[in-house]
Amino acid sequence: MQIFGLVVASKREFETVFERIDKNSYKEIEKSPFKVFEVKIGNKKVYTILSGVGEILAAAATQHLIDKYNVTFIFNYGVVGSLVDEIDLNNTVIVEKIVDYEFDTTPIDDSKVGEHLGLINDQYLRVNSEILSLVKNIRPDLKLVTCASGNKFVATIEDREYLHNTFQAEICEMEAAAIYITAYVNNVPAIFIKGVSDTKNGGAEEFANMIKESSAIAFEILVDIISRF
Repeated sequence: MQIFGLVVASKREFETVFERIDKNSYKEIEKSPFKVFEVKIGNKKVYTILSGVGEILAAAATQHLIDKYNVTFIFNYGVVGSLVDEIDLNNTVIVEKIVDYEFDTTPIDDSKVGEHLGLINDQYLRVNSEILSLVKNIRPDLKLVTCASGNKFVATIEDREYLHNTFQAEICEMEAAAIYITAYVNNVPAIFIKGVSDTKNGGAEEFANMIKESSAIAFEILVDIISRF
């Protein structure tokens, strides 16, 4: 039987979970080092953790779910920035592959930027195709995308164009690469459901204005997927 874990980065994204489900469907089971709730979605029990923003905390939270709660499947949901005109505010997407664009050992080996040579010999971290097919069968309306993941908020149009032109990425965010690699080394599959909170020409202000609305839309889709998974 699958044991589900859900990693959520920011407090505002995390609050969306509890604003959108019945109060009798969840209970807090841990306060420290991470806040963890046991959440009922459909007939599934989902260990839901507030990681905090960024790669280090996301990796630590993912490992915590695996070690303490023996989760066998990781979901990550949250908001992202768009790198292309075609993906607009409140669109929700599924991540097909991730580039860890700040990871760079090219001066000392034969790798490409983002390639964790010796662990995953590919510039892209690729989500399991069978799992993607399962999710697409549940929600065929969701677009598959490439995610640029790094440990900083990408606020300028110049940086967004660089990520798209260099890595063919369509969205950017701060946790997916860390969650993927942590799950991968534990032989635990992961899926990433992302809502767009800021457009290609947007930035920090647009993100602040849209995070709650975009989170709510993405979470409703996540609930549908988990319920039918």
